[in-house]
Amino acid sequence: MQVNSIPAEEKDFKADLIELINSLETKFIEREQLIRLTLLAMFSKHHMFLIGQPGVGKTYFLRMITSVIKDTKLWEIQMTHETKEEKLLGADQSADDSFVKSHFVLFDELFKSRDNLLVSLLSVLNERYFTVNGKAVKVNLRSAFGASNEFPTGDMVKPFDDRLMFRIEILRIQSRENRKKFINKDFDTSKELPVHFSLDDIDYCYDNAREITMTDEFESIYLDLIANTVKEGVSCSDRKFGYAIEILKMSAYLNHRTSLDYSDLFIMEHIAWSNFSDRKRFRTILYETMFGNRDNITSILKNIGVEVTKIASLKKSDYANVLSYDFEFSGKNKDDVFQMKKDGITQIYERLSMQFDKICHVVGLYEDVGGIEKQINENIFLMKISNKVFSQDILVKIEELYSYILTNRKECDEWILSNRTLYVYEGKHY
Repeated sequence: MQVNSIPAEEKDFKADLIELINSLETKFIEREQLIRLTLLAMFSKHHMFLIGQPGVGKTYFLRMITSVIKDTKLWEIQMTHETKEEKLLGADQSADDSFVKSHFVLFDELFKSRDNLLVSLLSVLNERYFTVNGKAVKVNLRSAFGASNEFPTGDMVKPFDDRLMFRIEILRIQSRENRKKFINKDFDTSKELPVHFSLDDIDYCYDNAREITMTDEFESIYLDLIANTVKEGVSCSDRKFGYAIEILKMSAYLNHRTSLDYSDLFIMEHIAWSNFSDRKRFRTILYETMFGNRDNITSILKNIGVEVTKIASLKKSDYANVLSYDFEFSGKNKDDVFQMKKDGITQIYERLSMQFDKICHVVGLYEDVGGIEKQINENIFLMKISNKVFSQDILVKIEELYSYILTNRKECDEWILSNRTLYVYEGKHY
C-alpha cells in the first residue's frame, strides 16, 4: 500500500484520484457516482446527505472512503428523538467519544433527532462551531454526512438544504449480473487502497481552488441556470448556488484546469434540489440549459423541411428546364422572360440561403453540445452524460436537409454566376 509523502505542490492530484476511484470501483458495486461525489465533497470541505434503504451499505462505504484521508476517522452516531447534546459532546469532548475533534462525522437518521438539537447543529455545519453552555466551541469538522432511510419532511429540513450541499440517493444493486457478483463476493473485499491523502493535501487544494477563474461565458450560463430554476419553481436558494461555486471550482482545480468549464455545471445535478420532484425538474432544466430542447430542435427542422419542400416544388415546376439548359427562350420579349426566370432562380437561391443559415445554426448547436460532452468525458467527477436532443434520427434529418440545401443552393448560385445574359445562356442551350 502506497502512502503519499511528497509535498502537496508536487502531487498530481488528478492522477492519484483516478487511481483511487478505479480501486474503489472494484470494491463497491454500482457506486461509481457516489464515489466521485464523496471525494469531491471531502476535498471541497462540504457536506453530503445520503438517502437509501437499510442494507445498501451507506455506513460501510463512508468508513472506507473517509479512510482515504490519513490520521482521521469517521465518527458515527445513530440519531433518535432521545439523542441529547451530551451524546454528541461526549464525557470530556475528546476525539474518542465526541464529534468535536472529529474530521468526518456521520449523523445516521439525522432528522429523527429533536428540533432543538438540529438547530444547534446548523452552526456546526456552517461555521464549524458548537455552542456549549453559551460558549462557542470550535470543531475540527471537514465534512459531515447526514443519512436517512427515507426522504425527510418537516420544518427543520429546509435550513439544512443550504448546509448539506451534496445529496444523492443510494439504490439497491440494479442489474442482475451485478447482484450475482455481490452474492458470490466476486469483487474486491479488501480494505487496501493504492493512494492516501492528508488533511494538508485537502487544505492545499482548498486554498488553490479559490484561484480558479470564472469566464464571462460560464457566468452567463450559470445565471441562466439560476433564472430557469427560479422560473420553474425548483427550491434552491441563491445562497446554495453561491456556495456551490466553491465545489465547482474544486472540480476544475482537481481536473487540472485554471478556470471553470461547462462540465462543472453538471455537478449541480447532485446539489440543486431538495426533494425527488425537484430533482427530476432540475435535471430537465440543467440538460435543456446546456444541451437545448429536443422539441425546439425538432420544430426548427420541421419548419425548415416544410420550406425546403415548397422551394423544391417551385424549382422543379418552374425552373428545372432552365437550370438544365433545356428551356428555349423565343419571341421579341425573350430577354424580359430570361430576366424573370433569372430573378426567380435568384429568389430560390435567397430562400435556400435563409434555410441554410437556419440549418447551420442547428449544426452549430450540435457542435457546441459535442464540445460540452467532450468536457464532461474529461471531468473525473462525472459519469458518462450524453445529450438526449441530438439523437441519431435528428442527426440523420440534419444531414439530409443540410446536404439538400447545400447542393441546390450551389446549383442556383453557379447558374446565376454563369448566365449573366441571355446570350451566354443560349450558347450553352444550343
